[in-house]
Amino acid sequence: MSRDDAESTVKPSYEAHVRKHLALTRAEDERVLAVVGAYRAGKVQQIMTRTAGDVLGGATGNLGGLITSASMAKTLSKQRDAALDRTAGPDLPVGERNFLALTTGRLLVYKLGGFPTARPTKLLHDIPLARIEWVTTPAPPTGLIKASRFDIGVDSGEVARLEFPRAVARQGVELIRKLIDLVAPPQGGGS
Repeated sequence: MSRDDAESTVKPSYEAHVRKHLALTRAEDERVLAVVGAYRAGKVQQIMTRTAGDVLGGATGNLGGLITSASMAKTLSKQRDAALDRTAGPDLPVGERNFLALTTGRLLVYKLGGFPTARPTKLLHDIPLARIEWVTTPAPPTGLIKASRFDIGVDSGEVARLEFPRAVARQGVELIRKLIDLVAPPQGGGS
């Protein structure tokens, strides 16, 4: 597989993890279509709120601002969890930071970890495309917290609730568009 098979923004180490997994599962004939970083739904807002509080606390030179930022992030996290629509099904467990890899036959969800450089640490889900029942189209990033949120429903009834941060929203929306094209039922020929 050449580097041209995947998005040009794919980190070589991420692509190498995907190729290694495909080789281990004897799926070398699959092509990598896209690899994009994604957060658990609401995480981008939590990060931005925490950062804003840290900046305010640092600018005023007091510990109170730093404590306030932690409190704000915790409150917004609770609000985020309450606001998520869970009527579609229970959560499919994902990490706070992930990367999604779409191949011609499956969607892979890896957990990112490490400091100071994010790197794949664990394969969380290897979902054959046949198991994906529906996908919501991410809305364009809007507002102060620029994140494109989307859901992926699988045949177990669970739902992966994720979002793309603004920096990779365009690539993320393209990955979802490709995923929808792959899992959409063929349309019957009308008259």
